[in-house]
Amino acid sequence: MHRHLIRLVVRRDNEPLQTLELTPGELTMGRAEDNDLCLADLEVSRYHARIVVTEAGARFEDSGSGNGSWVGERAIEVAAIADGDVITVAPFTLSFTIESLQGAPADTGEATMQLPAELTAEATVHSATPPAARLVLLSEGRADQEEYVLSPEGVSIGRSAERDVTLLDTSASRLHAEILAIGGSWWLRDAGAANGTFVGDSAVRECPLKDGEVLRIGETRLRFCVDRDPLLSEPTEASDASDRTIPYLGPLLDETETAPEVPLSVNTALPAGLVAAAPVADGGFHGVEMSLGARRPPRGFFSKPLNRFSTLLLAVIVFGTGGYALVNREPPPQEIVISTEEEQHIQRLMTAGMDRFLQRDYEAATRKFLAVLAIAPTHAKAQRMGYLAAEFITLEAMQAATELGADADQDRAATLSAARDAAVIGMGGHLGQVAEGIAAVSAALERYPGAGDLEAALSALKDRDAALRVSAKGEDLRALQEKVRGLSEAAQSEDTGRNPTAALQAWRRVIDADPERLTDDYFPATDRIRDLERKAREGASVGYTEGMAALRGGDFLAARAKFQAALRVAPGYAAAQTRLGECQAQLEALAQSEFSAGRTMETANQIDRAVGHYSRVLVLIEDRSNATYQRADQRIKALLQ
Repeated sequence: MHRHLIRLVVRRDNEPLQTLELTPGELTMGRAEDNDLCLADLEVSRYHARIVVTEAGARFEDSGSGNGSWVGERAIEVAAIADGDVITVAPFTLSFTIESLQGAPADTGEATMQLPAELTAEATVHSATPPAARLVLLSEGRADQEEYVLSPEGVSIGRSAERDVTLLDTSASRLHAEILAIGGSWWLRDAGAANGTFVGDSAVRECPLKDGEVLRIGETRLRFCVDRDPLLSEPTEASDASDRTIPYLGPLLDETETAPEVPLSVNTALPAGLVAAAPVADGGFHGVEMSLGARRPPRGFFSKPLNRFSTLLLAVIVFGTGGYALVNREPPPQEIVISTEEEQHIQRLMTAGMDRFLQRDYEAATRKFLAVLAIAPTHAKAQRMGYLAAEFITLEAMQAATELGADADQDRAATLSAARDAAVIGMGGHLGQVAEGIAAVSAALERYPGAGDLEAALSALKDRDAALRVSAKGEDLRALQEKVRGLSEAAQSEDTGRNPTAALQAWRRVIDADPERLTDDYFPATDRIRDLERKAREGASVGYTEGMAALRGGDFLAARAKFQAALRVAPGYAAAQTRLGECQAQLEALAQSEFSAGRTMETANQIDRAVGHYSRVLVLIEDRSNATYQRADQRIKALLQ
């Protein structure tokens, strides 16, 4: 077989970016950095497509991308690559040149789909066009139609709205499988789906379909039905897919190409004995049982079934509110007339949606794109970007849950370790160290109950505390108790909820007066301090959230007030301090603009309007030492004299 040199040139806006020489094997491309060819643009899917090169030639396979792959105006799923082909993966173009080595003519790609001799012979006896057939939905509510007529050009099946058969099934891949017309027959081909493709109870990669067979894709069942002439003989009973011998299909599954390994962390629904199609020496396939092996049990946050279920539920809810609504909404009317005013409104919504998307505010972006679709249900860009924004919402929720689980595990280990260290010190130390050990162990057991060694340590620490207290001097202890009791009563009087900061300071005076932890009022004071600090953190968190909402909405004055309130109850809140700085910078810019407008009005002798602009400067800037504030204040005084 002749060898060929296949050269790929990647261009953007007609400017060449990269030139590659393709060798036998697989080249993946997409937005993700772990692809062989990284196409860095939001219009490109994370794992967009792949190029498979064999001795027989090369082919391009779209991996179920959101925006598709194109040759001219035609979307492609799988295509043989010929010399001079140009494939568009917007905004990039992929140009291919094929040169024959050792003087052999370049492969035009027309023989890419060579069929075996026995199948070719059959096609000459019977019509090359397969019999009319259809797919009938058996799983109610899991597809957008009850029945699908198969096209000789091929039918794609998957979760994406761009598929010919769109499944409302989260366990189906975006491009899950295809049904192709080959040699007068219908063939089912798995597209590398995570959860596999089944005919009956058998998992298959490629196989011919027979009348009456049931396909299972994810949780969806479809029956393959051939529309036969009633004068012809009745169809034979379909045999089980795992008992067939499947002729070789050439580049659809090359002998040197192995099926991609399914990650166990994703494919949790596969049966224990999975049957796949494997090539044999005579050019066919036979069923092979694949053992999945023992799975490593999950650790950390996801080791608890409730946590795994809650994370999955969160992802389904978030994804369902955006992506599902976009993909599975009611079909639009055939003709929709959009006025010029509506077109302008759509343009404003799309601009705002893209701005929110680039700022990573995916929830707001999704709302904008849904608003566009409410006006123009067939708006292609709003569909694509809305679906992409919904996917990002799901990914962020999953990532946050994972990070939260890892942080929780680390916090638990650190808390228990610190409590054990404090218990060891307390058992060999003075009364103050014993008290610290009791406090640390009690707090750890309150957060993470069930640590048996800490429960025993707490009991021993309390016994040592009692023994040390007996040996303390009675007179000094009584005087200290009276002093601390008075401070405790004063703190209780201050702790009415009106001024949490003052109450916190009063309780801290109680524990400062008893550094050795000798009195009975010490531990209630520490408990109250922890409670007040927790409420302060909660209040600061609420203020921060409200401040972020105001900041996103452009209400910088309200955002500043919320961040300042959060910092008053939690002075060390670094995130609130950072956001406050951003608000102040925005308000400074607005103040300078107001000052310039005031100068303009003053030049035009519109004194009232000038004073109004200068007054707004004083509202926007709180710092009276600020230069812009002082200049505005001086102009107001001069104009009002």
